[in-house]
Amino acid sequence: MLETLHIRNFALIDDLVIPWKTGLNVLTGETGAGKSIIVDAMSLLLGERAAGVFIRKGAEMADIQALFDISNCIHVKDLLDSMELDGTHDELVLRRIISIEGKSRCFLNGTVATLSLLSKVGSLLVDMHGQHEHQSLMSPERHLSLLDDFAGLGADAAVVRQRYQELKHLVSSLERFLAREASLGQRVAELQQELELLDRAELKEGEDEEIKSRRDVIANSEKLFRLATDAYDTLYGGETHSQPLVNMWENIMQALKEIADIDLPFRQSLAQYEELKFRFSELAEMLRVYSSKLEYDPAELETLERRLETISRLKRRHGCNSLRELIELKRTMHEEYNQLADSSGERTRLEQEMEHLREETGKVAFVLSQKRSEAAALLEKKIEMHLRDLGMGKARFLVSVRQEHDAEGLVQYKEKRWRLWSTGVDRVEFFLSANVGEPPRPLRAIASGGEISRIMLAIRTILAETDKVPVIIFDEIDAGVGASMGMPIGEKLLSVAGSHQVICVTHLPQIAAMADNHIVVDKIVSGGRTRTEITFPAGRERVQEIARMLGGGATGQISLKHAQELLALSRRNR
Repeated sequence: MLETLHIRNFALIDDLVIPWKTGLNVLTGETGAGKSIIVDAMSLLLGERAAGVFIRKGAEMADIQALFDISNCIHVKDLLDSMELDGTHDELVLRRIISIEGKSRCFLNGTVATLSLLSKVGSLLVDMHGQHEHQSLMSPERHLSLLDDFAGLGADAAVVRQRYQELKHLVSSLERFLAREASLGQRVAELQQELELLDRAELKEGEDEEIKSRRDVIANSEKLFRLATDAYDTLYGGETHSQPLVNMWENIMQALKEIADIDLPFRQSLAQYEELKFRFSELAEMLRVYSSKLEYDPAELETLERRLETISRLKRRHGCNSLRELIELKRTMHEEYNQLADSSGERTRLEQEMEHLREETGKVAFVLSQKRSEAAALLEKKIEMHLRDLGMGKARFLVSVRQEHDAEGLVQYKEKRWRLWSTGVDRVEFFLSANVGEPPRPLRAIASGGEISRIMLAIRTILAETDKVPVIIFDEIDAGVGASMGMPIGEKLLSVAGSHQVICVTHLPQIAAMADNHIVVDKIVSGGRTRTEITFPAGRERVQEIARMLGGGATGQISLKHAQELLALSRRNR
């Protein structure tokens, strides 16, 4: 439960501490005194977006804190533990500081928290219902969530929502595939043509360098022959070399041996040069064989040039700088071609997966739909029962649960296609016939604020039976309702207060008389400034406040007597 609310520098509030009690807490006061400001402060504390206009004039920031007793809120403690915040304590302080620039800082038990976390925790602690909630009741989208809340179908709806996301993802994948497949034939043909050219070329890595080397040898065969034979003649003699290098080397070695016979240390150095004669012989034989093979072959040279031109043309065609890059591109193109050639199998797989998911999602969605239809019938009876208590005994309340057949629908069920939304296959809408003989009309077509207020109270009374949120705030739930309905509405609020802490802003004295904790909000002018203050009327002061609300003034004897009777009646009805 909410124990205290501390508000500083917020609108007309200077520094205000509000203690709350279990049961029914009622806020009353003149129009403009600041009742709604207190509710607005609570909304900001629970995560509503802030703006600097809330800051009290002359202050730099507003500070709002609330102390909750969470000893019985296991779900709140579990959430705190999951966020690595200490959930072992029985008290929780929510705090939000808002600067004049609109920036804010949030805290949970003194630990800095994000606004989203503050909102998430707050949603488990407080359920807010104000004039905006009345307007939301006009929206059919809200009707579906209310029906699910009543029937406890949150988990079932989450499963359908997950299947919906999976289906949408698969639809997108198939659409992308089909779009790609539209140009697939052209790409396959292009790949096939290019691969035929590349395969026919029978490219081998490094062959271009080998060809260039062979081409250079053939093109320079005469020069190479001349150089090789000249070197051979130098070694063994010939027409241009009458004194062979081999013979000269033998003379040199003879002289060196004579030196070695005299100088023994020199002999050791000479040993390593004795084999040079044999090396000369090997070199000469190599030159002889090399020169014998040299031959200028124009046909081979032309063949080599054509091969190099083929490789160069293919490199230019595919924008490759090297033969290795061209061979790698060919491998990549083969992989793409094989993948695209097998695309029909991929399309079949995606379509089969789609049909299976359509059918499975259809089954799950229509199971949820059946549960909603059953819950709708029960909700109709319960709301009509509460509306009778609230002076609408002739009203008929209908909950429409319908599905839309569509040949292009996303799901398949019983050999038909149906439209699917993230919430399922159902469109849910509330209808009301307020008087006998009138056809049921959508709530959005109903102009009476009083009827909407009573329907909302009936719904909240029903949901309170299973709602785990400990605090419910009603901001003028009695809007548009006459005084004759004050007592029935007050009794409904008391019923909800039996299992929840209820905070209610009201203008009806019948509701105020039933309060377990009556708080009067006043607007005080002091020192040239206006500020909001609160009092807790008891005894005669409370009688006077009830009399003021009756419209006779706090001193009118008739109003005072009526106020005393209301308080006495409320005590008897408990």
